[in-house]
Amino acid sequence: MGTAPIKPPVVASFPITGAQLKEIFPTTDQSRCDEVAEIINKYSTEYGIDNAEKMSHFIGQIGAETQLKSLDEKSYSASRILTAEKTRTIRTHDGNKVLKYCSIFEGYSPSGTGCPYPYCDEDIVVPTGSYSDLYASITFMKQMNKTVRANIVDELPRDPDFFNIVYACQLNNGGIESGDGYRFRGRGFIQITGQTNYQKMVQNKWDEVHGKGTKDFMCRSSDCDKNLDAIADDLDFSMLISLTFWKAGNTNDLAKEVNESAIRKVTIAVNGAENGIDHRAKYTNEAYAILKK
Repeated sequence: MGTAPIKPPVVASFPITGAQLKEIFPTTDQSRCDEVAEIINKYSTEYGIDNAEKMSHFIGQIGAETQLKSLDEKSYSASRILTAEKTRTIRTHDGNKVLKYCSIFEGYSPSGTGCPYPYCDEDIVVPTGSYSDLYASITFMKQMNKTVRANIVDELPRDPDFFNIVYACQLNNGGIESGDGYRFRGRGFIQITGQTNYQKMVQNKWDEVHGKGTKDFMCRSSDCDKNLDAIADDLDFSMLISLTFWKAGNTNDLAKEVNESAIRKVTIAVNGAENGIDHRAKYTNEAYAILKK
């Protein structure tokens, strides 16, 4: 009986090194940079990341999200809650512009639990001149003299309330009491968020590769939650999920050049908006300066 042929090792079209990643992310451990570089090299050619431009965009995006460190989204600090776009979101109620997530502050609570997202029992009105587009100004947030609820801020053990509030009733998540905000919080190198994206980029991809019924991420049970947590705990799987997300958005077509316009287009493809655009531009440009040498 003949032996099975040995598969040749994967050779990346555009390999990177842990030393290069360490130069881009100096606060990240060298061992982590080495491990991430090895995983990227394992899959990059298959997913079309085959030159300095595409690789710089990919590294810039995953770096802005995680700096290659924690792959599990954390809630915000109290000060971050006052400055982040997400928690400064406003909407219109009874003719006024009001803070959407007022229930993250002491003394306020949502008037319901289902969808559409409920208003609070008492609005926090944002006056004219204190908001722009969809967001209250940082100045208003800092001056309104409201206390952030203790169980909302980033502390250990991390309480799920923050995620259940700010991710409720969007991306096919259920209401606040469903637990979907925490269940489908950001995980992985690109911090995939929301039931819709987990279904499309995690469950569907797993079914395609391994067959339906072999692993369930979406059933909203403790067993499925363990499978979801593996996206943050297993680097190889996290990279595969991120690369699938990248490929599904035809992101390589947007990443043929490294300039301000391309970085904005790639950011929108990955993030859905321009959140953290300055950090994404910083890491993308730094990666390009190093990788094109």
